[in-house]
Amino acid sequence: MSTVPPVARSQVRPVTPGMRRVLRLATALVVLAGLPLFLAPGQTADWFSWTVSPPVTAVVLGAAYWASGAVEWTSARARAWADGRVAVPGVAVFTLATFVVTLVHLDRFHLAADLALHTRAITWAWIAIYGLVPLLLAVVWWRQQRVDGGDPARDRPLPPWLTTLCVALAALLAGLGLTMLVAPSAVIPWWPWELTPLTARALGAWVLGLGVSAAGVAAERDAGRARPVAVGAVALPVLAAIGLARASGDVDWGSLGAAGVIVTLVVWAMLGVVLLRLAHRAPSAPEADR
Repeated sequence: MSTVPPVARSQVRPVTPGMRRVLRLATALVVLAGLPLFLAPGQTADWFSWTVSPPVTAVVLGAAYWASGAVEWTSARARAWADGRVAVPGVAVFTLATFVVTLVHLDRFHLAADLALHTRAITWAWIAIYGLVPLLLAVVWWRQQRVDGGDPARDRPLPPWLTTLCVALAALLAGLGLTMLVAPSAVIPWWPWELTPLTARALGAWVLGLGVSAAGVAAERDAGRARPVAVGAVALPVLAAIGLARASGDVDWGSLGAAGVIVTLVVWAMLGVVLLRLAHRAPSAPEADR
């Protein structure tokens, strides 16, 4: 059933071709980045921009990249900007944070002249992508905001309890992500597997991005508009569970940190399932923006 907008259909602000192309490009890049991490976690010294150890960190990062690809692809398919924009702030924050992490730990990246040519090429591509994508996103966002039109109605509004849950998740994940980025030593001792300052910050960039995405869902207050995040919220725990099972020997499963990771993934998956169920239900009476 089609959405009934509070303005004429011709006046709904669409996703611009430029934004769609950038989201599709981002999808391709994160899928490629996830290949060596998820499929060959023991070969990151040759096929990634920096050596990720232990393998469990690599597979979890790979799961995050591939789940992000699902988010970005779903956003790229949206027709109305209101139905695709929820993914963009999280992508932008993650990308910028990762670029800063790269600069802070540049000595750990595969730039030495004695390394294989393909390894150095991967590393230079990483630096270029994370340096340019935030700028590209800023440009296409600015152009997107200048397009005439309004938003379709909120005809699948979130129940108050779900909005509250998203706000709580946003605060928790954003707080944890910022801590991992700014003070990784505060997190490393209780994490359920071995981390270095670089890997803690790399994971922290993803956690911060998840927090921003949860905040976006709470701000949109509509399951239809939250569909891109919902797809990723289901994909990430499934992929992470596969990765954790493959590298289970690296994890201290009896630790408090392991319980925290499991609970977070379960709650994130449940959020995704509930949002998708709400997004596919029959629309209610349209709720116009206030």
